[in-house]
Amino acid sequence: MSLIGETLQSWLQSRGWLVGVDVTKTAMPGSSSVSEFFRIMRRQFTDHEWTTIRASGPEWAQLDTFHRHWALKESFIKATGTGLGFDLQRVELHISPVQMQEGQVYRRDQDAS
Repeated sequence: MSLIGETLQSWLQSRGWLVGVDVTKTAMPGSSSVSEFFRIMRRQFTDHEWTTIRASGPEWAQLDTFHRHWALKESFIKATGTGLGFDLQRVELHISPVQMQEGQVYRRDQDAS
């Protein structure tokens, strides 16, 4: 993490906010098919999360949604300091289905839930 990132993280933590950061890159699984990779990772997500991942479109979109979920769960573990033994199904994510495009600015309306 950069000095600016570390400074920001320290500042947020000094105010009692939990901060966890994870960076991931969407990529095809190295030695297995996407369906085999998902089968191996099955226990890491809840049924709701798998429904979201599978409903996100073609294989590449599913991988992208998978990695979004994975990075968020990794960030949670880092923020709470629970470690790798934490059962990831204990935290269920409900992420926006909106696929953001690189180089674009998005604003969520105040009235939106």
